[in-house]
Amino acid sequence: EGIGGYPVGTKVYRALLTQTGTSAPVATVLQNTLGGTVVMGYSSTATYTGTLTGVFTALKTMARLTYGDKVAAQSDPYASRTSNDVVTFGDSSGADGKLVNAVLEIIVFI
Repeated sequence: EGIGGYPVGTKVYRALLTQTGTSAPVATVLQNTLGGTVVMGYSSTATYTGTLTGVFTALKTMARLTYGDKVAAQSDPYASRTSNDVVTFGDSSGADGKLVNAVLEIIVFI
């Protein structure tokens, strides 16, 4: 058994994210065994990206976003693998500034 009950060799990224204005989210990394730094980006209103080249393997990558400190009028958080290089995440409310110590978790299975 490996990290967090996942199989040995599974790669894990966990970070607390806070986002304001039209800036990329700021990540406080809690755990990263992906083998590189996930670079946060601002894609569009309430849509953000985490990029790390060639790591997010198709059919083996799981991503999820959950709220930490809640703010008023939050909607559903979402996260998904977009490509081998990108995970896209955000809030379905269509408004920036909803991520306050939100938890982004990316799991890449072997």
